Amino acid sequence: MKKVAALLCLGLVIGGIVALSNQRGYAKVRAPEFAGDAGDWINSPPLSMKEIVRTHRLPGGQPVHAVLVDFWEYTCVNCVRTFPYLKSWNERYAKAGLLIVGIHTPEFGFAHDKANVQAAVKRFDLPYPILVDSGYKNWQAYANQYWPRHYLINDEGVIVDDHAGEGGYRETELQIQALLKKANPSIVLPKPMAPVRDTDSENAVCYPTTPEVYAGYQRGRLSNPGGFAPDRTGTYREPSTYEDGAPVLVGRWEATPEAVIHASRNPDEFVALAYHALDAHAVIKPEDGKPLRVYVTQDGKAVEKADKGADIHYAPDGRSYITVDAPRMYDLTKNAKFGRHILRLSSDSDRFGLYSFTFGSCTVS
Repeated sequence: MKKVAALLCLGLVIGGIVALSNQRGYAKVRAPEFAGDAGDWINSPPLSMKEIVRTHRLPGGQPVHAVLVDFWEYTCVNCVRTFPYLKSWNERYAKAGLLIVGIHTPEFGFAHDKANVQAAVKRFDLPYPILVDSGYKNWQAYANQYWPRHYLINDEGVIVDDHAGEGGYRETELQIQALLKKANPSIVLPKPMAPVRDTDSENAVCYPTTPEVYAGYQRGRLSNPGGFAPDRTGTYREPSTYEDGAPVLVGRWEATPEAVIHASRNPDEFVALAYHALDAHAVIKPEDGKPLRVYVTQDGKAVEKADKGADIHYAPDGRSYITVDAPRMYDLTKNAKFGRHILRLSSDSDRFGLYSFTFGSCTVS
């Protein structure tokens, strides 16, 4: 099994004026102007694509010979995995004329909040300009459908390359270098960076996983007979069988378009999921903004320390849990071997909101 070329989060199709491929390609069309006012920018004053192309400089005088536009969403695991490359390219090439602009277009309601985006920018230590696109104006202008999506733009304002999803890092860096060399033929540039993870190398194998699972009734489905009780609190009973990729609710839960929210403080109630993958992540929100604890089991027992995700902790009694203190993606498991598992999440909080599960599958043989 060979490595998948592009791992991505599928976005909403909202329309637009630019038709681009969903894999690497040369679009040869002019990049749209940035849409947003001064309050929509993080790490930067408002930027104008037209002005950058006209002057080849940022407002502070920094030269610009190439622009890399990165559409991302802070709960998207595939976006998060691209950050080490984006940050390294910024460090390597910003002084030589590369400008990276991250455009954050939200998937969930809470991700429209600029404060949540700012917190994510700080948590991930993103140093380049970020445009908060909560009205989807930039997403529409590019007719984008994916997180992440990278568009490389030359000093004439023309999109010369685009790539959807993870991967293609060496090819993108070579394209960046080509644009910088065109502007300054005598410039000395480093060799393209080595993969930051073994799973980004040519030796990586990516197994087919359970697709992204949505917990809300708008895009999700349940293993429970009868499915959701939309827009109200219902009492759910455990079914006799679990369907891969379809959550199971047990106890009192409120079903909303985007999430299921625990509606009691009974710690014996839970949401469970059968899935197949190497690692699992969940987007969770403390609905009242107060930190809460969610206990996590895998295959009926505490998550083994060898298989734990980055956000897993252990109580004195050995139970594995995560502390949910912000609406974001939490890393639950990172198994050494690919396989089928059942996750179970429970809490004594009635403000535990679950939005989605995402999975990873790449390893080095």
